[in-house]
Amino acid sequence: MRTLERGAWTCANCPTTNETHRKRCTDCGTTRH
Repeated sequence: MRTLERGAWTCANCPTTNETHRKRCTDCGTTRH
């Protein structure tokens, strides 16, 4: 198991089709500083 996969599955599980859901996807680690 890799650390990248750990946060990747969360992003993939999030539907980027919805703006509301997309905001939560960002917490996956894309814009998490």
